[in-house]
Amino acid sequence: MGLATTNAINPAVRQQYEWLPYPARHPQDERKRLLTTAVDELATINHYAWSGRRDLTKGLRVLIAGGGTGDSAVYLAHQLRNTPSKLVYVDLSEASQRIARERILVRGLGKSFEWIQGSLLDLKPENIGTFDFINCSGVLHHLPDPDQGLRVLSALLNPQGVMGLMVYGQYGRMGIYQMQEMLRKAIPANLPREEKLAMARTLISRLPATNWYVRGKDLFDPIAEMTASEFYDIFLHSQDRAYTVPQLFAWLQQADLRFIEHTFEGRMLYEPMHAFSSDPAMLEHVLSLPLAEQQAICELYWGVASRHIFWASKSGRQQASLNDLEQIPCFSHLAMITNLQTAIQECTTPACDFQVSRPGVPCLKVSISCDVLTKQLFSLVDGRRTLGKIRLELMEQFQQPAENIERVMHHVFNLLAGYDLVVLRHSSTSPWSF
Repeated sequence: MGLATTNAINPAVRQQYEWLPYPARHPQDERKRLLTTAVDELATINHYAWSGRRDLTKGLRVLIAGGGTGDSAVYLAHQLRNTPSKLVYVDLSEASQRIARERILVRGLGKSFEWIQGSLLDLKPENIGTFDFINCSGVLHHLPDPDQGLRVLSALLNPQGVMGLMVYGQYGRMGIYQMQEMLRKAIPANLPREEKLAMARTLISRLPATNWYVRGKDLFDPIAEMTASEFYDIFLHSQDRAYTVPQLFAWLQQADLRFIEHTFEGRMLYEPMHAFSSDPAMLEHVLSLPLAEQQAICELYWGVASRHIFWASKSGRQQASLNDLEQIPCFSHLAMITNLQTAIQECTTPACDFQVSRPGVPCLKVSISCDVLTKQLFSLVDGRRTLGKIRLELMEQFQQPAENIERVMHHVFNLLAGYDLVVLRHSSTSPWSF
């Protein structure tokens, strides 16, 4: 299916992605690995946006707006493969869509898809309906008018729907924008794009140590390892803007959307506790400020947020609560990948340490007590026992009052939930597994 593509799209953007589909992917790789995208982790979205009460087994209507070569399409379809879900993929680039469709075909997931070539700006609720989840990652900041793009998507979102978004961060990309300006001025505009790419690679590869991009190079992949599509997208893109945190919150507001939460990869960059824990008085002051101001201060403190990856909705954060004893704690896909449960239970030291890091930011060490009670707590997390049931079993086994057991449970689960390792699902919903 195709759309009558709006004139509000920069033709150079369309040409770039026909020439260099982004990101570079090989469909046959789907036979040997699954790429995950944190903004599309449905169990985590359920935890933060639907109070753990969305029955994911009943399926979702999903829009992948600007789906590129299909990372989000593949991961969402994989998670929803055993549900009556409907997924709609939209992208300007025929070349990108071709790769995405082949990846889905290799995985045998194509029956639930509708494929549209065109601009997300041409989507209307009366023609395509509304959606429970909309993914738009790395797209809106390439539009001439990102405000309009977000308003179009907001109109397509169900009242209780959630949007997963990624847009560029201004401060972490300061060196990038200096290089974009330099390349625009240094490379003749009338050269063929292949020559522009070659000249830009040569110039960027020999930058001096004093260069601002070189000083922040650890925030990005090494130049030598970048594919042609990645390099062109970063340094030679014809339509590119970025946001500070205050601009981000204002951008959401103009589209009648509310911030929910950042995904785990960058969450630490926006939380005052990580920046000001050594100064209690300053931490107390920062925490007294509105959320947008707290995050703006942290963004300036770290200075490395090159991407804002987060969820938003019309109602904002609706987080599942540990005080609701009918919630069921579940290990996330990330916890399964890291083999968290086994690592805790097999730990022979007083504490099990995990490192959570992001390029350019000091590693944070997460330490979990490995005493007998905590190990037993982990053994009871099976995706079926409620918090109430777990509390009762621990009370009986360790002969401890409810408040002591709850103190341990809240400490452990709050710690792990901060990194999306544990999420909550309400007992009124059907069991759902990755």
